[in-house]
Formats: sequence, structure tokens, C-alpha cells
Amino acid sequence: MRLIVGIYLLSLAIQHPGVVYGQDKRCEFGVSLPLFAKYPFGSHEDVFNAKLGVIGISAALRVAGADEQSMSLLQVISFQTDDIRYALSSNSRLGIQFYSLEINPNILMPSKWPNLHYVVGMGALISMGNVVSISSADNTIGVDVVDIGHQLDQVRRVASPFVTIGALYSYQNHIKIQACLQQSFLSFNDPESTFTYTNNHVTRTVIAAYQPLYAGVRFYYFF
Repeated sequence: MRLIVGIYLLSLAIQHPGVVYGQDKRCEFGVSLPLFAKYPFGSHEDVFNAKLGVIGISAALRVAGADEQSMSLLQVISFQTDDIRYALSSNSRLGIQFYSLEINPNILMPSKWPNLHYVVGMGALISMGNVVSISSADNTIGVDVVDIGHQLDQVRRVASPFVTIGALYSYQNHIKIQACLQQSFLSFNDPESTFTYTNNHVTRTVIAAYQPLYAGVRFYYFF
């Protein structure tokens, strides 16, 4: 909870640049499209991920430093969806569309190249719910997707903190491209959490822990 409050307070500071900087600093507002691949680092072997499973749309606010060699702040708030898949059998998958609100304050540090900044940030993914579905060619699989959705709602964390590192390239005044790595500190679900289903009339259990490493790009357009 303290981490979430700290992120919120930092977000307010960024959105009110007079608190952090002088009144002569420039602000840019924009939109962003995040696109991430992921590796289920810290997740159980039952988790299978789509290669490009995370998409969304973001609002961005950049507060520039006093000059090109000063640090800047970049606040990103996103609504995104993560495509998660669990293996139920050799030819059956349980699919979960996990929806979240991302709050991601970043510090932009200048490099020796004027169009490139290094990015370091810390934020949190706030759970907004999930939609459960199944794809299976096995008639012996018995899954109550509504019940599994309820099971996952009971074990999912309200918020999962993460750290971001990467680089931001200014293609032109309005367009910027950010390459980044984003690692969650905690599993989205309790590490010991599970959900159950039936296979050949036998009740089976899947470990639902999920703590991915995200790697991808964000495309920004600033007005």
C-alpha cells in the first residue's frame, strides 16, 4: 500500500511540474501504444504465453528539463490487456484476458546522443478484472470458465509493482520510440494460488502464479 501511495504522489508531482521544476519548463502531452512480448520468469511451467501478448493504449505527459543535458520526467498511464494461457492437457489451453491499469512514472536521463535518453522507472499494474475462455480438442476436458474466473479473482493481487529500464529515441518532434524491459516484483496471483478443472472425470489442479518479464516497445505521439 505504501508503494502505491508513493507512486500516486510521484504521479501528482509530475502532473504539476511547478512542484518539481520551475515555471519555465516545457510540458508535452501525448498518446502511446505499448506492444510487449514476455517471458514467464517466476511463473509455473503450466503457463504458456502468447509471444506478443500485451497491447494497450496510454496517455503520456513529458516534463522536459532545463536543457538537453537535464533529466526529464515521463508519466505514462495505460489501459492494457495481457493474454495469458494455461496448459490443461497436450491440446487444451485455458485463455485469460487480464485487464489492468498501468501507472508508470519514469525518469529520462540524457545520453551523449541528443535524440536518445535512458529510461528508469517504477510503477504498478492495477487489476481491472479478467475474461476466461477455453480452446480444446479434448472432449474429456470439463471446465467451468465462470467458476475459474471467480477462483482467479479471489487470488489476484489488487496491484503488482514493477521496475522499468530502457531507452527513448526521438524520431522527430512529435514521434518517439521507447524500447524497454519491465519486470514485476510480485506474482499477479498469490504464489501458492491454484485453480481446478476436470480431465477424464478426474479433478486436476493448475498453479496460477504468474510473474512475467515484459520486453517490447512503446510508440509515442506528442502534440
